Amino acid sequence: MFETVAARLERAKARVEEEGRLNVAMLDAETAAKVAKLIADAKSQYPLALGAVSRVVPRDQLDAAVDETVTSLIAKSAVTLALGRDAFYAARDLGFDAALDRLQAGLTAVSLTEDSREGVLAFVERREPRWSHH
Repeated sequence: MFETVAARLERAKARVEEEGRLNVAMLDAETAAKVAKLIADAKSQYPLALGAVSRVVPRDQLDAAVDETVTSLIAKSAVTLALGRDAFYAARDLGFDAALDRLQAGLTAVSLTEDSREGVLAFVERREPRWSHH
């Protein structure tokens, strides 16, 4: 009877050791997967942290995010967007003082547009603006 109990204990010990190895392997695989996800998340957020992009979305949400951005841009004044874009590109390679002067000139150009007046009026009247390009 002692040998039967001893044999059973040995089998139980072997099973525990094997399950322990399986659990360690499973834990290692889970840890590796979590680390891989953390690295992927960090890589996807890196351009955002650098300021290279304004938003990061999961791949399956990309179409909706693009639609949202396009809808937002379409609702803005085309004239002021164009003037702002032109001022930005004209100033990007200039020194600090020259860039400020160029951007100030761009802001002045925007303030002289009909859409600028419409934007202020719409704000005061608490209504949506009616841009000249619509």
